[in-house]
Amino acid sequence: MKNLKLIIFLYLLVLSSICFGFINVQYLDDYDFPTITVGFTTDFEINQNSLQFFEKNGTFPVMIENDNWEFENKTVTKRNSLDIVFFIDTSFMIKNYEEKIINELKAFKNTVIDNSYDCSLRIITSSSFTNKHILDIHRNLLLLDDYELEDILDKLFLYEGISSGQFNLYMDYVDQFKKKADSELFFVFVTNGREIGQTELENYNNYMLSLLESRPKVFVFTETDFYMSENFYGSLAKDTNGYLFNIGTGSINQLLKQYFEEDLYVNQITYESTKEKLDDVYEISLNFNDRKERYNFTIKVPFYDYLRVNAIIADPFVVEKGEQVLLECITTPEEYVVYKWHAVEGELIGQFVDNTLQSNQIYWIAPEKRGNYKIYVECKYRGKTTLASVTVMVQ
Repeated sequence: MKNLKLIIFLYLLVLSSICFGFINVQYLDDYDFPTITVGFTTDFEINQNSLQFFEKNGTFPVMIENDNWEFENKTVTKRNSLDIVFFIDTSFMIKNYEEKIINELKAFKNTVIDNSYDCSLRIITSSSFTNKHILDIHRNLLLLDDYELEDILDKLFLYEGISSGQFNLYMDYVDQFKKKADSELFFVFVTNGREIGQTELENYNNYMLSLLESRPKVFVFTETDFYMSENFYGSLAKDTNGYLFNIGTGSINQLLKQYFEEDLYVNQITYESTKEKLDDVYEISLNFNDRKERYNFTIKVPFYDYLRVNAIIADPFVVEKGEQVLLECITTPEEYVVYKWHAVEGELIGQFVDNTLQSNQIYWIAPEKRGNYKIYVECKYRGKTTLASVTVMVQ
């Protein structure tokens, strides 16, 4: 059977607290189909002997027999303090969400106080005036009384930044925050995403280097229908073990609950699928007999919608000045992908279509000076673009 590798991020509704306190299916991760692994987190311990696992195959769900799946779990207790820095777009592009953002921040403080969470809050905006004259970026806003905090939040969107928040402005503040040994650091970006363009995509690796010095986890609340923003912020969250939320439906308080929940149980089921192939929409369910409840959920399989860049090969990757390098981009799937190569220096040679290099294999002629040179390729598939790069050393 054809191997199918996939990564699935699952978006689920939490069931009524009468049934479950907290359950979040987190991943279906990089195993060869038909072997599949599902990872999920709960705030209740699961009795393996009472767990039944179902996969929908055709019209009805089919129970995976116990002999065909394995169950693992472990308990995670989180006790470190949490420092959160919000980077908030205050341009007019975010106006539709202003009231929601303010209410979420007020609720955020109430949640911290009501639960005695060990947490600090700082805010950076896309308005230099607001950052300088209204916000003290080193002040923990959770230490303010309700009147002082409300006064600041009421002024948060008073002095608009530029037409769309610039990501570079946020990065100017990143190095002022560092993860401490006894705490966790979250960077939370709240934006409509229109500040992300080709320049930001091309500078992604430089941004990552700056972020890695602060060692945060990055969480993003943004509109997910803009492919540049989804691509950029989705990678940023994934590469820092964070998460990407839809700004319209996501809640800041989700971060607090998931982080400060005293006892979380990380569970994993590995099983052999009964299907010949996974459909665009894949359905499974968990049946907790001891709780007399079944949890059904539907997975939208991104494998069929998104391109994955498996590798960019440079042969050779160390060359002399003026020498030729063969570059190859390997993707899944391989069909119907449009490639667009870019190099700041050196010369690209390959198949041109409409004055653009559009083959997955091209040649690059090294410039006549030493250095490390990065070559980029945009891979477009089903209307969405994935950016990747490879570095060649010229001696």
